[in-house]
Amino acid sequence: MPTGIEQLINKQVQRWEVLKKESKKEGYVPVIAISREPGSGGSIVGQKIAELEELDFFHREIIIKMAENAKISNMLLETLDEKGLTLIEEWISSLVNKKHLWPDKFLQHLMEVVGTIGRHGKAVIVGRGANFILPSERTLKVRIIAPLEFRIKNVVKQFGISLDDARKRVIRRESDRRAFVRKYFHSDISSPLNYDLIINTGLLTLEGAIRTIREAFAYKKESIKKIKRSGSMTKRISFTKNLNRLLPRFRDNMSNAESTEDVKKFFYYAVRELLEEVFEDIKINEDDVILAPNNAPYFVLSQRLLTRIDKVWKESDLPHLIEKLAESAIGRFRHLQKHPEKTESKIRM
Repeated sequence: MPTGIEQLINKQVQRWEVLKKESKKEGYVPVIAISREPGSGGSIVGQKIAELEELDFFHREIIIKMAENAKISNMLLETLDEKGLTLIEEWISSLVNKKHLWPDKFLQHLMEVVGTIGRHGKAVIVGRGANFILPSERTLKVRIIAPLEFRIKNVVKQFGISLDDARKRVIRRESDRRAFVRKYFHSDISSPLNYDLIINTGLLTLEGAIRTIREAFAYKKESIKKIKRSGSMTKRISFTKNLNRLLPRFRDNMSNAESTEDVKKFFYYAVRELLEEVFEDIKINEDDVILAPNNAPYFVLSQRLLTRIDKVWKESDLPHLIEKLAESAIGRFRHLQKHPEKTESKIRM
């Protein structure tokens, strides 16, 4: 017999089936990802917006339960077609490489769960780093804050606890959330650069916050429609699946690299494997692929190689994928540069 969470997911899956038909008419509806300080009213704001805009609502607790259950994660992924799965793989690959993440099982499932919700769209997600996982072009990213004393009073009122207990609760939760984001996304939860909108409910009130977010959401929906109409979302050939097959070995190699020369060599191996899988009749030599630590995009391909792969290179995501491999390799390269004592060993063949 299905568990409570499985029953909830089954209902959501049925709802997504209905939304698929609707989305063909009205187009993609973005997700609102809300990060909030404890006691700022972020969850209340998120739930109210979901009601008013007729969006699905996913709070922190339900996201955690989904991410901790591999079966649930797979159930969600099965709601996507091949195009949707490829898109999520690209999001995850981009996030992992950009932030130099080494995801454990929980983070992998979390990214898949949030990614699936993001792919379906028309939802509000509160917490669990959704704003770090979902791409900016499809997401309205909101941070809700308030003065500490204001938040403490809210918690006293909401839970009927003492002022001292409320203060401890707020400070502990704030510390936990900050640590979660730092651990899993290598980011600062309070940095304004991570959000489209930051709202102080101590000044604007919950009603003002709701109104402001709804206006920003309307603008976001319209901007997505304009991008689609302008043709800026033109489809490109994607080799993300090819990259994802070699990523585990690439990450292992980078983790085990003991010198900057190791890093260069392992980067070359990964790019060679990717390109020789895509172009079966091509032979990649070591001087065809060079890691360039000092200048973005941090890699150089030989003119001989570029001439051979020119058409596919220009019409696919290969430049983006190799750049992400290079960014990840550079992260390890610079770490080893800062710790020269680890660079004594020779490259292990």
